[in-house]
Amino acid sequence: MATGKESAAIVKTIGEKILSNGGFFMLDVTVSAGTSPKIKVVIDGDSGVSVDDCANISRQLNEAFDGSGLPDDYSLEVTTPGVDLPLKLIRQYQKHTGRSLKIILKDGQTIRGKLLGVDKDVLKLEREASKKNTPANELQTEIVFQEIEKTFVQISFK
Repeated sequence: MATGKESAAIVKTIGEKILSNGGFFMLDVTVSAGTSPKIKVVIDGDSGVSVDDCANISRQLNEAFDGSGLPDDYSLEVTTPGVDLPLKLIRQYQKHTGRSLKIILKDGQTIRGKLLGVDKDVLKLEREASKKNTPANELQTEIVFQEIEKTFVQISFK
């Protein structure tokens, strides 16, 4: 029987193969230790992920797990990252164009602003104005993806 780390690697390999055919991608896999482990797969999609998408992917994973070396008795949860988890992949940023982000850079600096677009590994952002009447061209900035520690999508209830 595979260890938790080995099981996570098996799940990741199977999951990436299944997800490679569509607009979905894997963000994280965790496998709890024990005789009946809990497998949690976090996915995202270029156009979002519905409950039906999660159910369909869960069925495909369950079928593919047979004979893979995973324990026979496990529970599987396929879920989306939600708003509380930071964006991990440059691929996730595309669908958030036009939304407000809070970006924490590796140097500790925090930048807030609206995502204008993504070009390869560079984010184009319109920063929030710290002073009134700041010209729009002075607010636009570019951030190289490698400089980012964490990014959170900011939810607005306006």
